[in-house]
Amino acid sequence: PPPPPPVVAREPDHEPVAFDIARTTVGHPDGSDIASTFETWGNGINWSDYDGAFATYTSRLQNQVGYSQFVEGNLTSIIDSVTITSIAGSGDYRTVRATMVSLQAASEGYQGQSCSRWEMEYGMARGGSTWYIDSVRETTGGPNAC
Repeated sequence: PPPPPPVVAREPDHEPVAFDIARTTVGHPDGSDIASTFETWGNGINWSDYDGAFATYTSRLQNQVGYSQFVEGNLTSIIDSVTITSIAGSGDYRTVRATMVSLQAASEGYQGQSCSRWEMEYGMARGGSTWYIDSVRETTGGPNAC
């Protein structure tokens, strides 16, 4: 396929920060590896390494979202925290529930929020020794303001 069209970057409304996922992995044997995927994703968004963040998605989710839409949707975002609350599943697929806090330009936030607390469910697919984000779903109908 042809490369994605270039995206014109804007300055984020927040200073980039190092993101470190809460290493609460609910005692699951895959917890640390899954947390590493979220750490790569969050740091990619926070430091405008959109290629790296997008690479944490499976090809199926990449095709569904699209690179330009992914970048555009994250240009003003900072991932403040992700806390994994549960991991379920077997084989090469896991369902991960997590709480995420994001900071973004109010003009880009849900209902004008500049800080949002999300309750998320992620489908995670294993490829080799790496877990990839295969699906994303907000579970409460929209985030709460922080």
